[in-house]
Amino acid sequence: MTRLLSRLAARVGQISDERGAVAVLVALAMTALVGLTAISVDAGVMYANRNKLMNAADAAALAGVQALPDFPGQAVSIARDIAYTNGVVPGEEDIQVAADGRTLQVKVTRSVPLYFARVLGHNQQAIAASASARVASISSLKGVAPLGVPRQPFVPGQQYTLKMSPHDPSRDGSALPGNFYALALGGTGSSVYSTNLTNGYQHEIGAGEWLETEPGNMAGPTETAMRQFLAEAGDDYGYTDSDGDGLADFHPGNPRLMLVPVIDPTTADKGGRTQVQVVGFAAFWIDDYGVSGQGEIRGRFVRYLIQGDDRASADDFGLRTARLVK
Repeated sequence: MTRLLSRLAARVGQISDERGAVAVLVALAMTALVGLTAISVDAGVMYANRNKLMNAADAAALAGVQALPDFPGQAVSIARDIAYTNGVVPGEEDIQVAADGRTLQVKVTRSVPLYFARVLGHNQQAIAASASARVASISSLKGVAPLGVPRQPFVPGQQYTLKMSPHDPSRDGSALPGNFYALALGGTGSSVYSTNLTNGYQHEIGAGEWLETEPGNMAGPTETAMRQFLAEAGDDYGYTDSDGDGLADFHPGNPRLMLVPVIDPTTADKGGRTQVQVVGFAAFWIDDYGVSGQGEIRGRFVRYLIQGDDRASADDFGLRTARLVK
């Protein structure tokens, strides 16, 4: 009997030890489970917040950079407003114009409250998102008008002659006798010129490329093409600059906008049909054309942002493209 009681007591003690071990294992497992829950839930919260901040930074950088390089203060202000519109809280943003004057850097930092991780002693976590956008001059373009405007310091809103007539006073002493800024793109002759003037040349032209001039005044083909060009544009697209910042207040894609190659006239070696080099591109809002049937074309210079190629080097004449670089 005594031996039996001893065995029962030993078994009871063994069971008690096993229960204690299980309790320890359960406690460890619960701790690990809480930790995994904290990681999964709180990581999801941080991921969602970072995505929101990243989208806000991208939008702010792309919106603000459009004012560079001409208006750096305005670029920062626009970026800040867009960031706030996309959920950034004042004080979370750090927006700066880089030393090159063409890159806008946006960084957003936020402290995100944690939930399950508080069990492990972590109440919040700092997350950050950044974006940089750069504006650059267009280096190649499709759809340009067959007009090579000589390089000069263009002033926003000022009117320029894009196609001259023989009676233009500036023709005196011209380095290109017999030429009136017309270009032979994709072929020669007035028919090719007129089609390109109406619809734009549908092949890419790049800065540094050599183009052939189209000599002769071609008043008739010029005015015929411009009548069609402006008829398609309609009369509801006016030129305004309500805030006086030198930027036209018209909607992107305005049909009265004409994109032209800017050429270096000093590269021509003779008058008549000759070669000139493209140094960049510019945009003009077409005012009117023709004086007494002489075939002039006049337009106001505008700064304009479009999608385009900026991989090659080109002089900056206000026709630019913007993209995220980081």
